[in-house]
Amino acid sequence: MIGSPDWAELDLFADRISRAANWDALKLFLQEWASGQRVQEVYHAAQKRRIPFAPVSTMGDLLASEHLKARGFFAVLEPPGMAPVRVPGAPYQFSATPWSIRRPAPRLGQHTDEVLSEAGISTAELAALRADHVI
Repeated sequence: MIGSPDWAELDLFADRISRAANWDALKLFLQEWASGQRVQEVYHAAQKRRIPFAPVSTMGDLLASEHLKARGFFAVLEPPGMAPVRVPGAPYQFSATPWSIRRPAPRLGQHTDEVLSEAGISTAELAALRADHVI
């Protein structure tokens, strides 16, 4: 992918064992080459050559990814009283059991009474805990 730079002919980099032993030197040459490249161009060039390669993406990169858009990876949540927000969806898709968001995540304290009631706390005890600012 990087052509045939002069340094590639050095005995330091003759084979994979030598390259591993001299990684500190090789890394400098590779960094110099990589600094002039665009991530997506290197990514696509590596794919064409069947080289396992993946960029380290920022959240902005992921949100703008054509691949993730095409597979509908991100879902839009519309929590009550809040602005819509895009969130990651399922990392896979099955035709027989499609993934979907059935309801938004609970708000802080939304199910406190139900959970504590199931734990055996009486209505009077809940009121006392609330009055004491425990819940």
